[in-house]
Amino acid sequence: MQRRSATRRLSSFSLPNAQLAADASAASQAKSDFLAAISHEIRTPLNGVLGMAQSLKDGDLAKPQQEKVAVILESGRSLLLLLNDILDLSKIEAGKLEIDPRPGDFTETIRRSCDLFDGNAAEKGLKFELIVSDGIPTLLNYDALRFRQCLSNLVSMR
Repeated sequence: MQRRSATRRLSSFSLPNAQLAADASAASQAKSDFLAAISHEIRTPLNGVLGMAQSLKDGDLAKPQQEKVAVILESGRSLLLLLNDILDLSKIEAGKLEIDPRPGDFTETIRRSCDLFDGNAAEKGLKFELIVSDGIPTLLNYDALRFRQCLSNLVSMR
């Protein structure tokens, strides 16, 4: 008798929880779809701004204008990284993030990634230095894009 009563109570408890889980899953999917769509919508005009700023940078500008264009480029690239992180988060939540390992020069990827931080470090009065140990292999099979994102996230942590 007690066992039947406990089973009925457990069954009545499970049905609402199953519905809540389904609702939460649907809400999570809707959020992921929205983040993916909005990040793509923002990326298109942002790439236009970055392209025009790069064209200005390559032109003949006075020092004050060069500095302003550099700020535009740096800010735009930061926004692009943020959008990529948002898109990656939505892909992770949707189970659609793909890792694309390819053969590449690992140490060169590290060097190029770290070059991006020299300017920021200098502005803060810091020295940013990369030291690659002799034991680090040069050629690896890895996802350079994901590696750069991880490295960027680690270095830019506050």
